[in-house]
Amino acid sequence: MPALFVLQEVLENFQSKLMRLEQQQQQGELLDNVNTRQLLGKSMNLLLIIFAVLLMLMSAISALILPFIKTRMRTLSTIVVFVLVFLSWQNWDSLTAFYGRRLLFRWR
Repeated sequence: MPALFVLQEVLENFQSKLMRLEQQQQQGELLDNVNTRQLLGKSMNLLLIIFAVLLMLMSAISALILPFIKTRMRTLSTIVVFVLVFLSWQNWDSLTAFYGRRLLFRWR
């Protein structure tokens, strides 16, 4: 009889510990779920901010370019200027050497 009483006490003790562990696990899952939701909310907020900045950048670029391409003549002259600047950039060494020789020849 005393062994049965001790056994029942051990089982009750074990059951109470098991219930506490289950409660802690449920609270941990709730905390994990809350942390996941907070992280997801912050991530979505960050993505929205990045997209807003990209849209503002694209709007600024289009507002900058629009006056140069409003008419056909402006578009053509803009393209010609860009091509000339590009060619000058590519042949910068030749241009500086040519003008250096030409200026040196004039000073003689």
